[in-house]
Amino acid sequence: MEISKKSLEERFDQIKSHNGTFGFLYRVQDLKTDSIKTIREKCFNLEECLKFEGKSDICGNDLAEELKRLSNLVPSNSTAINTLNFIFKSKYNTVFPQAVLALKIVLTIPVTVASGERSFSRLKLIKNYLSSTMTQDRLSDLAIIAIEKDVGDQIELKSMINDFTQKKARKVVLATIS
Repeated sequence: MEISKKSLEERFDQIKSHNGTFGFLYRVQDLKTDSIKTIREKCFNLEECLKFEGKSDICGNDLAEELKRLSNLVPSNSTAINTLNFIFKSKYNTVFPQAVLALKIVLTIPVTVASGERSFSRLKLIKNYLSSTMTQDRLSDLAIIAIEKDVGDQIELKSMINDFTQKKARKVVLATIS
């Protein structure tokens, strides 16, 4: 019990740390009310966090200026992904290059390992049940289907089955007897 409690505390500490560094990017429109000084502090903190061997992918000062201007343009209640989509749909990606880069980084950082653990537990269930009778390719395909269940639920099976049957059906040409 103590090990799992400690593990949970470590995870929450990691999430708090992530939120402290990247949290302001999740709701850019909320920066509208912040002073440029506050935004700069957050951006310089992000720049420092992303430094590797003395080099950083973003410039904190430029990012702060871009975010301040972008906060007035972004629709209210926008998430980070919606903000990034807005920038590309409005063709502002050349106007806000630092913001685009920062949003791409924040959207690709895994915040939790729960999805990975779920994937492995699903894989274990599938493997135990099916591994003795299946080839490795089929087992891998089933694992992907189980792990990506959300994507699989969106597929319209009836239309897919109809397409498959139309393409694979044997066409028999009946000769008329005269």
